[in-house]
Amino acid sequence: MGEQFRAETVNDLNFRFFSVAALIKKVKRGIGTEELYREAERKFDTLIELLSDSDIDRALIAGIGYSLDELKEISLLIFNRIISHTSTNPYITLCVSEEASLEEIKRRRNKLLYIFHPDRNPNELTNKTNTMKINEAYSLISNKYYKAGDQFRYVKTRGPRYHSSRKKKTFMFFIILIMFILIFWMVIKSCNLF
Repeated sequence: MGEQFRAETVNDLNFRFFSVAALIKKVKRGIGTEELYREAERKFDTLIELLSDSDIDRALIAGIGYSLDELKEISLLIFNRIISHTSTNPYITLCVSEEASLEEIKRRRNKLLYIFHPDRNPNELTNKTNTMKINEAYSLISNKYYKAGDQFRYVKTRGPRYHSSRKKKTFMFFIILIMFILIFWMVIKSCNLF
């Protein structure tokens, strides 16, 4: 069982690294930013894994045709190119889909900040600007999410449907109250209590 699990894990890693190698070939041939964004979005976790300090088995990478250092260097180049792109779309900067949840967006932002934080590589001048762009993109997206929630809540509690149903309920309450008082008064009058 353990050997089978390890074999599946190794095959998964091989596939992921081969897909990154294919992306690297596209980058070397020349690839547009939009296509690079779509490819990097799908391979985000593998690219981050290459750039993080995790131990990667060099034997797995040997068959790919690139050294581990080359994979790290080109992965960093890919993220630098995506983040430094002058697009006004914050989703491209964070390398995340527009349909992603806020938790997924936050997870990717944190991973990018881990890679590009100025304290991690103080000699890199681009890390400071990349960190600023990552934080700006996240704040734009999170503000959009929170504003959308506020607008929904505003419509739900203060919209015309809310008030019209409240008015109907209040009106019905007064009708029932008046009928109850009239019935009570008629019962008292019929019993000649007054």
